Amino acid sequence: MSSLYYKYWGKADKNDSEKYYHLLVYHSLDVAAVGSVWLSKNKFFVESISSELRLSVKAFCEWFLFFLSLHDLGKFSVRFQNLIAELLRKLQGIESDLKYDGEKLRHDQLGWELYYKYLLAKFHDDCFKETDATNFANFINVFAFCFFGHHGVPPQLDSSPGVDLFSACEIEAASAFFQEMKRLFLSGESIDEIRKIIQLSRKERRSILDHFKKYSWHIAGLVTICDWIGSGETFKYNSEESDLRIYYENALKVAEEAVIKAEITSSKVSSVSGFAHLFPDYVNTPTPLQKICNEIDIPDGPQLWILEDVTGSGKTEAAMTLVSRILSSGGGEGCFIALPTMATSNAMYERMASVYNLLFDQNEKPSLVLSHGSRHLSETFRNSYRDTYVNLPDDIEETDEERQEGIVHCAQWLADSSKKSLLADCGVGTVDQILLAGLPVRYQDLRIFGMCRKVIVIDEVHAYDAYMLRLLENILSYQASIGSSIILLSATLPQKVRKRLAESFTKGLGVEQFSLERREFPLITVVGKQTVFEKPSETRKELNRSVKV
Repeated sequence: MSSLYYKYWGKADKNDSEKYYHLLVYHSLDVAAVGSVWLSKNKFFVESISSELRLSVKAFCEWFLFFLSLHDLGKFSVRFQNLIAELLRKLQGIESDLKYDGEKLRHDQLGWELYYKYLLAKFHDDCFKETDATNFANFINVFAFCFFGHHGVPPQLDSSPGVDLFSACEIEAASAFFQEMKRLFLSGESIDEIRKIIQLSRKERRSILDHFKKYSWHIAGLVTICDWIGSGETFKYNSEESDLRIYYENALKVAEEAVIKAEITSSKVSSVSGFAHLFPDYVNTPTPLQKICNEIDIPDGPQLWILEDVTGSGKTEAAMTLVSRILSSGGGEGCFIALPTMATSNAMYERMASVYNLLFDQNEKPSLVLSHGSRHLSETFRNSYRDTYVNLPDDIEETDEERQEGIVHCAQWLADSSKKSLLADCGVGTVDQILLAGLPVRYQDLRIFGMCRKVIVIDEVHAYDAYMLRLLENILSYQASIGSSIILLSATLPQKVRKRLAESFTKGLGVEQFSLERREFPLITVVGKQTVFEKPSETRKELNRSVKV
């Protein structure tokens, strides 16, 4: 007798759904395979989060893939299956009057409800009965929560109190699938590691969870990416029953190709850095600011740089020199330059087009994305789309844009949506692309994930109003807390604003506050975990002005 979980579809062709459909269990394993490939290519990410959770790398990866395979658990609901009534009749031999509510009760929310109300308690009794059930739920649910919001909105803890959303048959099928995924992905050693954490003192558990929560955004963003790629055309429809372990092994091979085509793994940064490497035509004529940024010591760990100088002093080149040096010292894997307007973003994109690839190893093919609402008007950006484009979905609707190629390189999938732009190796765009990461908007997790391990450059900070500055302070604190660096560029910046921005960064670092005393202009301010200093600079002689008072 075949397992019940083979009677549920996960994807279907819009034109001939009864003939061409993909079983839910296979789609779940496709997405898990994408996650496995991505983790294998991003060891720094894995090691950082494993350390925060006090898990071995092996245990973290196994738990990640286990929950990732459950991300579409809500599709076991007859409400979702009834989206294609013909398939519901074909696979299960039933009809239903229950309708799917894509606004109030999407399948990701249904998945959380199914896991939390019907599967969690049995999971505890089967594998963690030596631990307190409440402590187990409080810990494991922080992890699980990341996987049931893969359409851009975190699940509500209980959106339907007192309502029975699932039939006994649906619960049985989902439970059987849950057990199969547990056997496929979780080893006894990985279960033991979680068990030991749950048995720690309340204070120790709380400390681990507090540290982990800041990375939970990255996990949630990665889940969204894995789901998008795992829903792409690279994974062919399969409606025939087969052994799940064998299917998963084959899916890993397909996922390797899909991840490479989507270009969501970081390019290797260049070991060569500095002003001369980026701007050889101006190597003999750097401005004073550029010279300092090329020679000054780069602190270890996350760092904030505030460069204040007049227009025309070469702040952009100075910032890129710092980006180059920070990346080559292991302080990041890419960069994003944020500007106040679309016009300035377009101009910066043109300037970056000839420089950004020098930040990376010469054998790499890094991507550069322009990110704002009218970027389609940029011919350079339109010509950058990769010609080996693979059709991948953006949320539910699939994209089908024509292939293009150009000098500047960018995977089409990264280019087709502004919310994906932060996933590219390098990006240029309006500052709202960064500030939205500090607001509770849809796909906030994807933006935060994209900013992880990037050096963020924000230009013309003096032009931002009080509201934008407050959002910027939040971004500074968060980026500092996860070990990322930021460079702020400004003409004239009031000292109290400079102090607020610096204090926000130190708050994220978790170090003591300090005072900023210097009032000279131009001025370079550097803030790190063990470094705070202000260095006055000269400006270009031709830009000097005398003012009679």
